[in-house]
Amino acid sequence: MKQILIIGIFCSIFSCNAQLTDSTFLNTDRIEYFDIKKFNEEANGKSDYTITDDEGNQIQQFRASSGGYVRRVTPANSNITYITTFYPNGNLRSKAKELFSMFYGQSPNYDINGKLISTDNYDEGYKVMIEEIRQRVLNEFGLDILLKDSKTDVHRSKNTFTYLKVSGRNYNLYWITVPADEPEYFYRIEIDADTGEELGRIRYWSNGMGGREEYLKQLNLYREQQIKQQGLSISKAGD
Repeated sequence: MKQILIIGIFCSIFSCNAQLTDSTFLNTDRIEYFDIKKFNEEANGKSDYTITDDEGNQIQQFRASSGGYVRRVTPANSNITYITTFYPNGNLRSKAKELFSMFYGQSPNYDINGKLISTDNYDEGYKVMIEEIRQRVLNEFGLDILLKDSKTDVHRSKNTFTYLKVSGRNYNLYWITVPADEPEYFYRIEIDADTGEELGRIRYWSNGMGGREEYLKQLNLYREQQIKQQGLSISKAGD
């Protein structure tokens, strides 16, 4: 019964006759509300609960530590999580998208009366967008980073140290991990998030703690090769 009720809530919000997509989720014309009464009934005294509906969508709802409520929806077979926050009275507060625990794209914010007041741009400062990284991985490896079963991982950061390029400067970076050509082997790739240039890649075996040691070994070998080519002196990874 609980699952049926929650699925009903999910359908009423996202319209079960259409797939949840960026355009449907970020539609700023649709006003959403959080049903506090139903949440309290379904949570049964707890501050949060998570269910997986009959379509395989994972739906988590919980009370925010700062007040209000949060809904996190991860569609079936997706690495994207759609996050909606609400004020303590249940009115819509904000929407955001998350990929590999990384916010990206546009995030609209609303006042307590439902008026759109601002939009955060999590892509600001990056010239290479997530979609371009997606296409590069898809073209080279045949894997879609947006799909859960792709076994990929992508992160990015601004003004950060690069492990795969011996350099005296910091970069805006993408770190990409994709399966290699053998089981338990992976590629670690660094992409300059300003130019799209590949700064380097290593192939390594990954299985538990031994995999971590193998990763550092391959990383140091890669850097030592660059050091010899450039006649430089630099510390090893993990130092």
